[in-house]
Amino acid sequence: MFTDDGRRVPATASLPPEPVWLLHPHQTQTGAPLELHVTGDVPDESEVPTPYGWLGWTLRRIDLTQVTELRLGDGTPRRVKGARRAQLHLDPPLPGTCSLTGAPVVATPPRLTLPTDPGVVTGWSVRIRRSGSGFDQQTSAMIRITHDTTIDPWHQLPRPLVGSYEVTVRGPLGRGLSRTLELAEGLHTHANPPWRAIRTDGLEPATVHASTHLPGLTVTPTQVPLGPKDTTAEIQVHSPAGSATVRVTPAHMAVQRLDGNSRADWSLQPLRLDSETIGAGELLIRLPGAASAQLVVKAAGRERQTVTSGATYGQPLARFPLAAIADTVTTHTIAQLDVRVDGQDFPVAHCAPQRLATSVHIDGDRLTLVDALPTDSLVAGLYQVYAPWRPPHVVTIHHDLTSDPLPADITTAGPLVAHLRIEDPWVPADRPDWPGPDNTFDITDREWKPRGHDTGEDTLSGHLAGVGDLPTDPDIAPLLIDLYHRADDLRGKVTTDVRGTCAVLRRHPGPALTALVRSTASADRLVAPLVHSGLIAAPPDTYVDERDEARLWGISPLAGMLATAHRLGDQHGSGELREQILAVCGEVARQLLDGDSDPHPTVGRFDESAVHLAQLPAEQRDRMWKAMRIVPGGLLDADERLTAARQLFDVRIRPGLGRVSRAARSLLAESWPQIQSAGGRRVTDAVDARMPTSGWQALPAVSLTLAFVARLAARGHAGCEHLLPRTLPHHATLARSAPRLVTIDLLLAEFTLTGTGAAR
Repeated sequence: MFTDDGRRVPATASLPPEPVWLLHPHQTQTGAPLELHVTGDVPDESEVPTPYGWLGWTLRRIDLTQVTELRLGDGTPRRVKGARRAQLHLDPPLPGTCSLTGAPVVATPPRLTLPTDPGVVTGWSVRIRRSGSGFDQQTSAMIRITHDTTIDPWHQLPRPLVGSYEVTVRGPLGRGLSRTLELAEGLHTHANPPWRAIRTDGLEPATVHASTHLPGLTVTPTQVPLGPKDTTAEIQVHSPAGSATVRVTPAHMAVQRLDGNSRADWSLQPLRLDSETIGAGELLIRLPGAASAQLVVKAAGRERQTVTSGATYGQPLARFPLAAIADTVTTHTIAQLDVRVDGQDFPVAHCAPQRLATSVHIDGDRLTLVDALPTDSLVAGLYQVYAPWRPPHVVTIHHDLTSDPLPADITTAGPLVAHLRIEDPWVPADRPDWPGPDNTFDITDREWKPRGHDTGEDTLSGHLAGVGDLPTDPDIAPLLIDLYHRADDLRGKVTTDVRGTCAVLRRHPGPALTALVRSTASADRLVAPLVHSGLIAAPPDTYVDERDEARLWGISPLAGMLATAHRLGDQHGSGELREQILAVCGEVARQLLDGDSDPHPTVGRFDESAVHLAQLPAEQRDRMWKAMRIVPGGLLDADERLTAARQLFDVRIRPGLGRVSRAARSLLAESWPQIQSAGGRRVTDAVDARMPTSGWQALPAVSLTLAFVARLAARGHAGCEHLLPRTLPHHATLARSAPRLVTIDLLLAEFTLTGTGAAR
């Protein structure tokens, strides 16, 4: 038993004469039905689906104002007695609509009923306050009544009502209430289609519509398209009362596998299930409503088995014991699972063997599989160890477990990594840049031979093969960027210092930056190689032409800063460059370059609140993060810094960052005298704002300190130059884990030094 405001009524307590929520099982332990016996009249009753995990239970709301006793089956009767409490008459919330904290949103402000006993004068205090607002957004009243009275408690507040409101009603002892409501008065939301089916690539596309009929209420945007991977649209609601962001999630199909005591997350596209373990657990599928459903097993283009859903007790679900289809799937090895609802089939899973072969080798010029299952759509992707930047060469495996002849470029490319998979037209998937361990086989007996092309790419492949020096051609910069991020994948396969190859970037900063103009890598992916190579300490100079300088800011803000550092202090120079910087970094860049203080010096530091946050479960942290109103903006804006710091917080205990955390105190101690003498008070104040100085809490301070060391070394400060061999490896580790924060800190360092004149 729960009251309307969510408080559980103890089993030994009498029930209040007001609407309550009842959660009870359908049956006894012996399978006999359980009936609810009511003494009195029930003016209002409604039943809703039970929460996840309460299968076989009923959740209903029942008005007990005219009831004297309840009894479930042959159980102990529960008496209804006591004084009536104040009651808010809430309309149902907007379907699928919630606040950023996950609270349901109501579009109609509820009226309030204040009860009294016959012939008794009763005093009530009613107070409403908009959360986070001032005195103009709250109202209070003292009311004395001699009979039950229903009032509009909202009439003195700015309308339409938007946001979170705290309602506190006090009266005779134990008869008040305290509720927090999320309101968006006059808001209407709906989706087209209202329910989204599952498809091979995800959910059926939909459009969320938002509108209002009340003057003074504005809604933006009024339409939000949702793609196959999108479930939720965010709508901004504004009125004289304030603003709020609501999330609208149209009802949609989803599929989940339950296995023993564990469960996977709900999936928005068909699952991939291993044929060897198909019999374990259950398959759950969300439906548009309580409906009859069947699981259809298809193999080789034909229906092989049909299974009817188990009991769901009115819940909008279908559930199927996978043991019922295990024999069929085992017999056919590869199968497609569809759910059939109202005569329509929807794909929910694809079954294939977990291990597709025991070994893979090249026999002559053909790829050959050992102990593999002959099947259609079996393919192999061949990745080149000495050219990991190249896309995989894909071959089809025939029923004799061999491929067509391989081209010479593959058979002479040196060691290969073969990745097997079954191409499923129903559940398409992109090929990974580099395969994971599953169904992946090393082919180590291949000799590397040059292609006969005198190119930097061929020379770099030879260097990885151990038959040549590292090429100095800076045009291979994009290849070095890709190679840098393959270091972990190539561990044990090559003897070369993979990450060390990016040293070419530092030796030829101009051509390297020019080559990055043609790079297709993301801005985050470029950060670690630029740091590791030492290019972040390149002296301010003209490295590329002005047109490429502007382009680099759009490709990588860090590369853009390195290319334009020589012009940042020229306030009478190119207005176009300044506009480009402001477009990327925001107004904070102008303030720093003009010599003003950083308006957000403490944003991103790991203080005691971060320690508290680290102790919370990951799910709770995610909910708190989603509730924060993060507004995308310039790279140096407070919200962007907070997002970057969160990226670092999430990976703070990775092994590599653990080494940086342990070295933090000594890194800061060694760097402090150098940046203090070379950079001055503005620099040390910026680092001070990022304290603490030890453990993982020191990581933000370390990031900014190392950024100042690099940019002061670029200006020829000997002490900082001397520190670089010590700081760059740690700086690169930070860059691999939190590239956005490292970029922000290098920009902050450069703009601060330029603006204060400390760099000159």
